[in-house]
Amino acid sequence: MKTREKRLAGIAIAFALANSAAQPASAALTLIDQFSPGIGQLVGSGFDDTARNVWIYGSSGADLRSYSTTATFLASIARPGEAANHADIEFAPERLTLGSTSIPKGTLLMINGESGLADIYAVNKVTGAIFDSLPTSFGASDVVGAAYHAGRNTFFLVRGRVPGDTDQNRIAEISTTTGSVLNSLQLAASVFEVNLGDIEIASNGNLLLVSNIESRVLELTPTGKFVRYLALPTGVSGLSGIGLDESTGEAWVSSTSGTVYHLGGFSASLAVLANISTRLRVQTDDNILIGGFIVTGTQPKKVIVRAIGPSLPLVGKLEDPTLELFGPSGSIGSNDDWRTGGQALEIFTSTLAPSNDFESAILATLPANSTVYTAIVRGAGGGTGIGLVEVYDLDRAVDSTLANISSRGLVETGDNVSIGGFIISGSTTKKVIVRAIGPSLSLPGKLADPTLELFNRDGVPIASNDNWRTGGQEAEIIASTVPPTDDLESAVVATLPPTSHTAIVRGNGGTTGVALIEVYALD
Repeated sequence: MKTREKRLAGIAIAFALANSAAQPASAALTLIDQFSPGIGQLVGSGFDDTARNVWIYGSSGADLRSYSTTATFLASIARPGEAANHADIEFAPERLTLGSTSIPKGTLLMINGESGLADIYAVNKVTGAIFDSLPTSFGASDVVGAAYHAGRNTFFLVRGRVPGDTDQNRIAEISTTTGSVLNSLQLAASVFEVNLGDIEIASNGNLLLVSNIESRVLELTPTGKFVRYLALPTGVSGLSGIGLDESTGEAWVSSTSGTVYHLGGFSASLAVLANISTRLRVQTDDNILIGGFIVTGTQPKKVIVRAIGPSLPLVGKLEDPTLELFGPSGSIGSNDDWRTGGQALEIFTSTLAPSNDFESAILATLPANSTVYTAIVRGAGGGTGIGLVEVYDLDRAVDSTLANISSRGLVETGDNVSIGGFIISGSTTKKVIVRAIGPSLSLPGKLADPTLELFNRDGVPIASNDNWRTGGQEAEIIASTVPPTDDLESAVVATLPPTSHTAIVRGNGGTTGVALIEVYALD
């Protein structure tokens, strides 16, 4: 990442995701428009993004109806299956196989969960003819919504509350070919309760749930990890169905009052720590450049790790950096010159290939579950000079995230300092704590009194600290649950916009030594 040399000088850096028990983040949806079809209570809706039409289904209705996005009635087709109060409309976002039948993108899918096990019908949206149907092994009535997850090639179904039934308020992941339940999760009523409602797949692969007895939309990862609530606009209630328009980040939702609402704000994504980079003088022995990070969540995370030197616009740069990547079981891979080692094509297609052939890179898909990884940058043949280590998140559709990304190295003076950068991605702000650690490291030659500065993308100072108990943030730093353990170490708490930021660690009074910088997400 780019830095502003006129302001930046001296750190070692790391990130972390802390406070998993923090208050749930939330955002608000906006009301764009609404219309009333005049057919009474609505129990299902969907959005056909190929024809850009809105479809609805009324309680126990005989037909499915389509409307333009300006509320003009277009057509109706016969409902497949029995008359239902628990049903949903979905559209295939890509070609998929339902049972044994290949159905094209844009095919209407009708989910009927009124009684017994739920059925999924593939329907010709012009004639109403049924191409095929898939009996599932989920439900015993009251399956109110379904959605196809293109990233997982599965259906997600949701069952509403059925007092006394152990499978009430449950989400199930269903095979598209056999209809069998692959995974399921129970929603706690205190988190979200579905009566009439629906499930949809967001553009980031997460699950969106609506319910006629909730005043908010729930977003979960496919494995059930809470993401956020989206508050409904004033006057919008009783949601029974949702059809997402991914091209605009908007949705068309039906309600039990008989109104169809056009809502915006679904494209807003929570901020995440997406990249870490640290620049310092790479030497030998204990004074090499070490980057560490943790992959949290459950799904494997695809990353690219880079060691940069020759392309840096600096005197004394590391001319030939080598890179090693380690996991809990030992070495994962190593590279000296990114075009060698068998990954050149993959690295190139990632769009993050180094610009100099002597720079190094490793692309890897890493297991999650809070697994710790370490990247080490050295100079080939014992060479020394200013180098940069970087870790990029290449797959944000999975539920795993980069956390506790750290870099350690020798903090010197002048150009031979350690400059750490990090990128926050998403569309919301993120509260972080940045720490500069030295005295508590169990190493010889550690930095005895690190100072910390934080800058925005334009190189404008945001905050600074020398000794974390001074500067007016002591209580906030303690409340983060990750205060430094030595009073001479430094820390800053800040709420930052989704863009690039730079942190600098210096030695107080021009002193030098080995230091670590860390960035923890606090929300």
